[in-house]
Amino acid sequence: MTLRFQPLHLVVTLGAAYALYSPVALAADISATVPSGGGFVIKNSTGTQERFRVQDSGEVRAPGLSGATPNTNLTCFDGPTGRLGPCAGGIGTGATGATGPTGPTGALGPTGPTGVTGAAGTTGTTGATGPTGATGATGATGAGATGATGATGATGPAGATGALGAMGPIGATGADSVVPGPQGIQGIQGPIGPTGATGATGAGTVTLATVSNSDSWTFGGMGDPAGGDQVTVTATCSVGKTVVSGGCRATAGANGSYFGGGYPSAADKWTCEYSIWGALSAQAYAICQ
Repeated sequence: MTLRFQPLHLVVTLGAAYALYSPVALAADISATVPSGGGFVIKNSTGTQERFRVQDSGEVRAPGLSGATPNTNLTCFDGPTGRLGPCAGGIGTGATGATGPTGPTGALGPTGPTGVTGAAGTTGTTGATGPTGATGATGATGAGATGATGATGATGPAGATGALGAMGPIGATGADSVVPGPQGIQGIQGPIGPTGATGATGAGTVTLATVSNSDSWTFGGMGDPAGGDQVTVTATCSVGKTVVSGGCRATAGANGSYFGGGYPSAADKWTCEYSIWGALSAQAYAICQ
């Protein structure tokens, strides 16, 4: 007959096994046979709460785990043996579920205080003055018609002629003066005489000659960046000749240039003046006599 297994029987069995302990029994197992439909149970010290249960079916229970301190490691078991142990890497991590719908937008929070105004940045350097744009075309004259001349007003009536005043008495004749009288009024200028005949044309001739000089420069920041570099090119007449006029011609690079003007810088020289911000090639022409 099989007896119902009680906790007291387990204590007696464990005590007997301890009393019979010998080095020869080190590898032996402690075995307990549970009744059909029953289980092997370990309870608390008062015998009122189960701490561990092994059912006849092989089911293992640990009711106290739900109230134990939470841990971060998963526990797995080996299928063939039922051995408990930590789970292998990747076990317990399922595929990422679909992203749920976006929740409603929360209420707008109160506006925070305005931050302190940052310090003002330093003023940047003034950029170079751009070249003067071309003069726009003159606009067309308006299409309005000239108004008609107003009629001349009527001439007013002539006023009446005043009466002739009475003639005063003739004064006594004065004594002859020894002081000469005042100079008489200058007479009227006589008519202009006829124009004389044109003189013969002289035999002299005027010969003009043109000389030129060219030069090239590249902006190097020698002057004020707002004014560019100041450069000149001068054409000089040959010995014994004087300049009567001149001209200037220039080809500027991408950054442009400003033409300062052309002028006679000496009796025999014509000078052209420029302000440049890039590359420039220029020629000066002197017309000499």
